[in-house]
Amino acid sequence: MAAMIVIVDDEPDMVETCRRTLEQLGHTCVGALDGIKALELIEAMVPDVVLADLNLPGRDGIEIAREVSRRFPWIPVVMMTAYHTPSVATTAFHAGVSQYLIKPFTNTELRTAIERALGTAN
Repeated sequence: MAAMIVIVDDEPDMVETCRRTLEQLGHTCVGALDGIKALELIEAMVPDVVLADLNLPGRDGIEIAREVSRRFPWIPVVMMTAYHTPSVATTAFHAGVSQYLIKPFTNTELRTAIERALGTAN
């Protein structure tokens, strides 16, 4: 199933790497480098999945997850972070995050997280 995915990370290389990986799977991806732009894209596009970093300028990944959960509860949010702790993971899941990736992650881990978020994992 091809999906529209908004990718949010303040590192352009991470956005591009995720975009290339996911587009190879047939998905359409749009990137944002901060939380404010991400929320604008989410509102305008109403994507199938949001892939967001935890630490972002403007609005962080937790705020994005909360806003998406409140306004578009059917859109899964996949959180990615290099700053993993059990309390961060717990906060993320309470904010509405459906999948959680710890950086650095492999293309296979990214694909699996997106497939699970879309409900297409085997």
